[in-house]
Amino acid sequence: MYTSDLCHFLDGDHPAANGPVQRMGRFLGQCVMAASQRPVQMRSPTVVPCRRRPGHRPCPGPVMVTRRRDGIIEWACGSCLEQGIIHHWENTYWDCRNLQGNEEDTDEILNLRLAGKSYAVLLDARVSLFREDEAFVLRAAARGDEVVLVGSGDEFEELLVTVAGEINHAPNRYWRRKLERIYDEIKAGLTEAGRG
Repeated sequence: MYTSDLCHFLDGDHPAANGPVQRMGRFLGQCVMAASQRPVQMRSPTVVPCRRRPGHRPCPGPVMVTRRRDGIIEWACGSCLEQGIIHHWENTYWDCRNLQGNEEDTDEILNLRLAGKSYAVLLDARVSLFREDEAFVLRAAARGDEVVLVGSGDEFEELLVTVAGEINHAPNRYWRRKLERIYDEIKAGLTEAGRG
């Protein structure tokens, strides 16, 4: 079991940007972003990919997170059973409690089901999302081979703008196609919901 102080993965106020520290910090940060947007004491599956690679293959398990009443965040992989706790995450870059839905927001809440494989590109370290977009992406829940993303139409529109920017700056055709695939899926879901 890992016990992690999230402050060790910060460089000032922002995530550390070098090697193994960055990779572990990114994983723990994604767990915190997902957990801090969920109700306290609610254990739930996330879209955060497990960091382990048993047999040199990515672990397929969904990472489950729970934000305890005492402020500790627990995470555990449902497949390989790797687990840990995170403390001192409050008021860090990854704390998304202040990003939870605005009660004055009258925009309709949309529920989109997206293919998990194409959705995974949004979680890749090579994709640069704004903090709010990354938090929105990590709010999703894994449901088998699908991902359920819930948010306002404005949140989906902002995500589409960010993904379009990533498409324009994709380093090669392979990445461009992967990004275009998830862009098209989200756009089709919005059109079906009457927002396109």
